[in-house]
Amino acid sequence: NTKGDGAARMGKIRGQVAVCYAATTCSHSWEACLKAAISTGLQLGTSLSDFVGNHEETGCYAYASGTFEGMAFYGLLDDGGQVRRESQLTSVKPPQYRLQSTYKCEGCIDDDSTADSFGDTCSDYWSYPGWCGKYDDNDFTSSVQCCICGSGSGGKMPAPTPAPTPPVTRAYYVASGQERCMLPIESSTECEAAAQALSLDWSGLRAWGNRYTGCLKDANGSAVYFNTKGDGAARMGKIRGQVAVCYAATTCSHSWEACLKAAISTGLQLGTSLSDFVGNHEETGCYAYASGTFEGMAFYGLLDDGGQVRRESQLTSVKPPQYRLQSTYKCEGCIDDDSTADSFGDTCSDYWSYPGWCGKYDDNDFTSSVQCCICGSGSGGKMPAPTPAPTPPVTRAYYVASGQERCMLPIESSTECEAAAQALSLDWSGLRAWGNRYTGCLKDANGSAVYFNTKGDGA
Repeated sequence: NTKGDGAARMGKIRGQVAVCYAATTCSHSWEACLKAAISTGLQLGTSLSDFVGNHEETGCYAYASGTFEGMAFYGLLDDGGQVRRESQLTSVKPPQYRLQSTYKCEGCIDDDSTADSFGDTCSDYWSYPGWCGKYDDNDFTSSVQCCICGSGSGGKMPAPTPAPTPPVTRAYYVASGQERCMLPIESSTECEAAAQALSLDWSGLRAWGNRYTGCLKDANGSAVYFNTKGDGAARMGKIRGQVAVCYAATTCSHSWEACLKAAISTGLQLGTSLSDFVGNHEETGCYAYASGTFEGMAFYGLLDDGGQVRRESQLTSVKPPQYRLQSTYKCEGCIDDDSTADSFGDTCSDYWSYPGWCGKYDDNDFTSSVQCCICGSGSGGKMPAPTPAPTPPVTRAYYVASGQERCMLPIESSTECEAAAQALSLDWSGLRAWGNRYTGCLKDANGSAVYFNTKGDGA
């Protein structure tokens, strides 16, 4: 339908409901539940019952009506662990329902019996397919155990489409051997470019077996190498050892999704048992703590109206030990002021790897909160515009249960809508210009006809 502007007939008899992409990845994890819940506009738990907890039901579910209408929950197993396979899910009864892409995942089952060299299991790899093959160790092989890496214990998932390699115009190196890159550098050419971007010394290829594979920097020096043979962390971060060199993301977003990705990629905990990751916090936008009670924890603060941050001016200031996460702020431009250095001779550019330095080493000609982007400031400038995510092919689709639900992955063209109709064995019925429906891909609420509405602006 090309013309919708309301909800007059959405979900009614002879009305329509939305047709959506079904995510091609499926996971029983609470992270998948979090993404599905927030993407579909659900509240995470209640003031008396945490989103993640020891609930009567296991796995990811929400309520379509009743006292808990519009609320989502994730039930842990009796041992406090996450659901790993379909058989661990309890049944749900109306008005409860399961969230898309958090159940019926058994085309393939992740083998989470062992973890990689950072302690992550296959379930964690769903959000970061770029990890596949990079962090294997003596009891974990991602290509054998993980569905997202092409295996698992049943069936075969489609191979993930690799993300386009961004140009190395900005890079950083991690603080310790225990950290990993959010965007790893995967070739010696890119590693050399990163060394140049960081004004470090390119020192060629290595074949160390006791380091990570990839782009590395001497922990206490300026030499950068590309290691072709690493399989462990034995000397990572030690004196005369190495730390990883990473892409600094060239895409930037104020959204909670960007915050979620940045937090999990950098090993942060999402909120606490008393304070949700996403919520009405004192600070808006994406931030974490470098020390103190909340050290290693990330949060996303909503606006007063409950919406997400859309522009820089909606971000509140953060004060040490709080800091902003990479690529979630200064999306409208920030340049570090490196004209002066702190009391140890470090400039703002060095602070990207060590956000915990913010506010601690200021002197009479250097104020990190004023000069450094990572500490919440900087001098304007312009970051590269974010690259839009590629549109996924419609190989799997679903339609929502009522006119009150929204798509987690909306279909945005008539071509994709027609493909979704075919995937669902429904009847493609062409374009519409209804003003009282949502714009997008719609199905008759009580029939098999599918349309693409071009003009809707409501429900």
